[in-house]
Order: sequence, then structure tokens, then C-alpha cells
Amino acid sequence: ADLVPRIGAGGNTSLLMRARSDVDDGVIRPLFPGRAWVHGGVEFHQPVTTMGPLGFGMAAFADGVRVVKTPPGTVDPEGRQGAVNLGLGMRVRVPIIAGWFRFDWGIDPVDGSATFSTGWVSGRSP
Repeated sequence: ADLVPRIGAGGNTSLLMRARSDVDDGVIRPLFPGRAWVHGGVEFHQPVTTMGPLGFGMAAFADGVRVVKTPPGTVDPEGRQGAVNLGLGMRVRVPIIAGWFRFDWGIDPVDGSATFSTGWVSGRSP
């Protein structure tokens, strides 16, 4: 089994870097190769309106990652050891299920890469 953590918006991870995808031409690749990372994120949710049973909200977020330990000989092709991604998103709450759908657009302000990502977030809705 592949136990290497993935950091990206490729839909196969809970660690989000929403302006970058770890899926490259259908192949999963680590965005920042390493053995240990520090990762964090901040997200602000604001409910906007409801339409019948659906609730809609907006979100602003910042995600960050930094490689703290790399295996010998591992080098990121871009020479970067980390990144900060900024973005905006929409949230849709559905009835009965605790959680919401997220639709996010993130950008890496350093290299300009941007990605649209979607997902389900369990828990209390915004």
C-alpha cells in the first residue's frame, strides 16, 4: 500500500493545498516530496442565504505547507520547500446530512497556479 502522504486538491487527501493538484496526467505525485511536513489552514465561513431546504454560504481560506524533513536525494523540481495558497469558495448545505459540499478556487500567489476543487466536508454546516 502507498503510505506516502499527499498534499493537494486531487481528491485523495484530507490535507488541502487547494491551489495545487497532486494528480498529474492521471498519476498521483507528491507536490512537496518529503518525509515530514508542517501543514495548516484557516477558513472563514459566512452563511449567505437559504433556498428551500438548501443553505448557501461563502468561504475564504489560506492553506500552508512546509517540508521539514526530506529523504536523501529528494529535491522538488521547482526548488520550493513549501507554499501558501489563498482562495474563495462556495458552500452548499443539504438537509438531513451533517456537512456541506465545498466548491473552492485556490491560487498560489508565488507561481500563479490555480485549481478548482470540490469535496464533501462532514460536520456542522456554515
